[in-house]
Order: sequence, then structure tokens, then C-alpha cells
Amino acid sequence: MVQVVGAGLICGVAVIATLTLAVTHDEPLIVPVGALLLVVLLYGLATLTHEASVLTWTPVRRVLWAVLTVALGIGLALVILEGTREAERISASVHQRSESPLGLTAIVVPFVLAAGLLLRSWYLRLMFVAAGVVLPLVLWIAILPDPRAAEVRLAHAKLDRSTLFSLDLPGYAAYPDQPFGAPRVHPESSTDPARDIAVTLESGAICPTPAWVVCEPEGHTLTYRRMSNGESEYMAVRGERVRVKVHGGAAVDRETLRAAIQGIRQVSDEQVRKALPPASGVTVFAVLKGVFS
Repeated sequence: MVQVVGAGLICGVAVIATLTLAVTHDEPLIVPVGALLLVVLLYGLATLTHEASVLTWTPVRRVLWAVLTVALGIGLALVILEGTREAERISASVHQRSESPLGLTAIVVPFVLAAGLLLRSWYLRLMFVAAGVVLPLVLWIAILPDPRAAEVRLAHAKLDRSTLFSLDLPGYAAYPDQPFGAPRVHPESSTDPARDIAVTLESGAICPTPAWVVCEPEGHTLTYRRMSNGESEYMAVRGERVRVKVHGGAAVDRETLRAAIQGIRQVSDEQVRKALPPASGVTVFAVLKGVFS
């Protein structure tokens, strides 16, 4: 195991140092010199731990072991890195961006796995094969958001919770098949459209003329409006910019409409989970498809 851990640390430090110098210095020889130095360091490690692998018993085999460790490590690192990027992209598309929990240790892990695959003991090789499969999957799962979470469902459906409302008004029932977050209700004893109350958003002027024959502010956040045909509305400010209103038919009185505007609530997590399906495409299979497609 000294050979495995040592190979991971040597390769990780060497790769970080080489990439850092290559980025900060415009010198084309940095990468090949860094690669050569890495092989030399691994050869020295193989000499000290030659009994750990059949590939480190002779000088020629040690060179081969060093080259294979670097090649396999870089290959595994590219797969893990690409999968991590894909998982972060999927996460950002449906929710807030998530970062890899491994950080710089992600550079060390692929070389540890690569060296483990070259060990002499078959059961240790099998263990590192399993680790090479399981660890990237666990990493990507840690980055991906829960597709069942309410916020993820909303983001996947491209809906803003601040503009979605529910209406709790005793004696009224909601019409079926209404847009989520914009309920339209009717008295439980009647479906007369003149007695309906609908929740919508308002973006125009508060008191446009001549559309409203009555437009009266009520407190700091409410405004009552009534049209000449008897239809009326209460408008309220919710949050910083959202203005929501309840629109009542000609047979809806002002007190009922006031109770309706006071019964408006933003949709809850439970309501989101009942109305929207889990976000699709937020799985490890989607990550693997993005990596190998």
C-alpha cells in the first residue's frame, strides 16, 4: 500500500506543480520536463517498493510501471473530471450550482487507483477496480441535487415560486385543471361564473383610467378596484416586486374578495411535490451519458 499511496501523492503534487508552472510561464518545455521528472520519481518509488507489483521487479518493468501508472491515472482523472463537470452542469441547470466535495484531492485519487490496479495481489487489484467504479459514482451523486426536492422540481419546470400562489377561502372549491399557482375557485354550492374568484399577477398601473370606476387604497399593501360592469379586484404586494390580485365576478362582494386576498399563500413544498413530477435527467446515468457520448 506504500507504493499505491506514494504514487498518488507523487503524481498529484507533480501534476499540480507542472500545470501551475505551465499556466504561469510561457515555456513549452515545462510539460515534457514535468512528465519526465514524474517518471523518474515513480521509478525511484518502484525501486524502494519493488515487491508490491510484478511490474516493479526489474528496472525495465519499473519504467513500464511508471508509464502505465501515469497513463492510467490521467485517463481516470479525465473521466472523473468530465463526469464532475457534467454533474455540475446538470445541477446548475435545475438548481443552484454544486461544487465537487473532493477539491484538489481529486487529482491524487485517480493515480492511487491506477497504482492499485497494478498491484501483485489479485484481491487488492479487485478492490481497487471496485473503488474505481464506486468512488466516481459517489462523487457525482454528491454533486447532483435531489430530483424529488421542491426547488429542483420548480427549477426543472422553469417556474418561479414567488409568482405561484394558493388560495384558502372557506366555502370555496377550486376548479380542476387550473394552471399550477394560479387557482380559480367557486362557491361549493354554485358554479355561476359571476361568483368565481381567480388569482392572477398584476403588472400594469394600479389605478388605470377609465377602466375602474372605483380604485381605493386600503392600508399599505392592498388596493380595491371595481369596474363599471360590477367585477372587482383586490390587489396586494407580495415581496419586493410581485403584485398579486384576486379577481371576482359581478356577484362577489367586497368582504368576500378581501377574505380571498388575505387567504393567498405562496405554494408550499408539499403542494409543489403533489403538482410537479420529479426532475428528469438528474441521475448518474445522465452523467455517464454526457461523459461517454
